[in-house]
Amino acid sequence: MVAVALCVVFLFKSILLGLGTLQNPGAGLWPFVIAIVTIVLAVVQAILPDIPHAGAEAPADAERSGAGQKPRAEALLLGGMVLAYALLLPYVGYLLLTVALIICAAIFVAQARWWRAVITALVSTGLVYLVFSSFLGIPLPGWPPFLLS
Repeated sequence: MVAVALCVVFLFKSILLGLGTLQNPGAGLWPFVIAIVTIVLAVVQAILPDIPHAGAEAPADAERSGAGQKPRAEALLLGGMVLAYALLLPYVGYLLLTVALIICAAIFVAQARWWRAVITALVSTGLVYLVFSSFLGIPLPGWPPFLLS
């Protein structure tokens, strides 16, 4: 229900930005639509009962084994990594920090093999940098400022 509460705030803020019309959309139209979709999905997720997947542990077994804590720990770990990424981005630069974030997320959260994490990080970071810098003309802080001076 935290998502619903946050999205209600986004709804009001997007209305203040101005929704415009479908022919002439305002700055708040897409945040408004995304907030509505997120509210609907959060309410559906809260209402629907948890349906165990085939081969999943029974709820009593999962509580005893601590299996319910792992997704929460992974979410907290990933949230901490994204927060550190946001704080360090102006100082470290997009390229190095994004590669490090993807490698850490792949290894520690998704339990990927290190070589696959490195390849994924290098290719995806390079492609995103290429698309934004070259094709869209949106500059990203590529390298750390201390390396450029």
